Parts: sequence; C-alpha cells; structure tokens
Amino acid sequence: MLRPVLARALPFSLAVGVWSGSAAQTREIKNPVEGQPKAIERGDFVYKRRCASCHGFDGHGYRAPAPDNAQAAALARYEQSIH
Repeated sequence: MLRPVLARALPFSLAVGVWSGSAAQTREIKNPVEGQPKAIERGDFVYKRRCASCHGFDGHGYRAPAPDNAQAAALARYEQSIH
C-alpha cells in the first residue's frame, strides 16, 4: 500500500526539487496536500496518464529513469541550471 503512494509522490517531489534549482535550501518545503485522499487520487490519475508510459506503472523506470533515481535527478537539475 505504501509503495504505490510513494510512486505517485516521487514525481511531484522531483519536480519540486528541479523547479527549486538548488539542492541546498534554507527552508523546508512541505506538501500542502499530504495525506489527502483526493490529492492522492488525482496524483495517481496524472501519473498514470502522463508518466507511467515511460517510468512504468510501478515506478521502476522502463524507457526513462525510475523517479527515485538520484543520479538522474541530479543530472536533470544540472541540465536545467545551464540552460
């Protein structure tokens, strides 16, 4: 039960990390909808519709890196910082 929730939460977390542009932050970012059933349901819908075709329904990554792949996340942050 926890794994599907984490698989849905990880893309959001990575997007926030890439958007922030820096790994070192002075304040902690909190998810304003954490634990809300409608938010989890919506995240599941969005992930299945927009992410699962590459990252897999289980989040293991098939045509694209797994969402919890720290190396891929670091590379994405670097690429964004130079553009």
